[in-house]
Amino acid sequence: MFERYTEKLRRVIFFSRYEASRYGSREIGPEHLLLGLLREDRKVFEKILADSGGIARMEEQLRAQQSTGAANTLSTPVDLPLSNAGKRVLAYAAEEAERLSDRHIGTEHLVLSLLREPGPAADLLSQHGAELAQARERMRGQRRYEVLRYEGDPEARVSQRTALDVHVEFVDAATNLVIAGIRSPAVVPALGEEVVFAGDGESRSFRVVNVSYIFPNAAAMEGFPRTSPSIKVTLELVAKQR
Repeated sequence: MFERYTEKLRRVIFFSRYEASRYGSREIGPEHLLLGLLREDRKVFEKILADSGGIARMEEQLRAQQSTGAANTLSTPVDLPLSNAGKRVLAYAAEEAERLSDRHIGTEHLVLSLLREPGPAADLLSQHGAELAQARERMRGQRRYEVLRYEGDPEARVSQRTALDVHVEFVDAATNLVIAGIRSPAVVPALGEEVVFAGDGESRSFRVVNVSYIFPNAAAMEGFPRTSPSIKVTLELVAKQR
């Protein structure tokens, strides 16, 4: 799973190890992961907190908590393991990536996973206005994309999300007809996500109701994600505008 981590997330884990040793902890827990995240990617909190000024206050509170009863600082080279809670947070991050149909695991997934693990880190995030369901919707909303041309158009393009070297076919659930097909690089939407098709002065809005991964054989399936399937995205019409 580590190979799926973005460089930012790998740096977060490095900084978390430093923060744990700084406060004399023998394990890397969710609070240290949160401190590492605050060091590496403060902007990710702006996506889920209404008051960006609360980020600094949250860090101050967290450091004050860690300082209270902290043991002697450990030598930085000491190899610190993840606590059980820390392991769960990273496992939850992988689940959040799957929920968003992302092949990578990044800081945006980690901040969602921290909200899932009860404890001081989740409590602080909640105190400053972060709520899991709402945070998920904000993350998903920022990943909305539009198909701007139809299949066969050499200028076919989509706004960037999770780029995969695949063929994604969009199918109308009511008629089972192909609405559009996007070839590499393409994106894979999440269940419930909105997809907007625009062209010829008309736009149509659909919601994703199913995503199917189609492999040519068992060997290709076993090789996923190194080998890419074709993907069928089933859509349900939710709006029509001119």
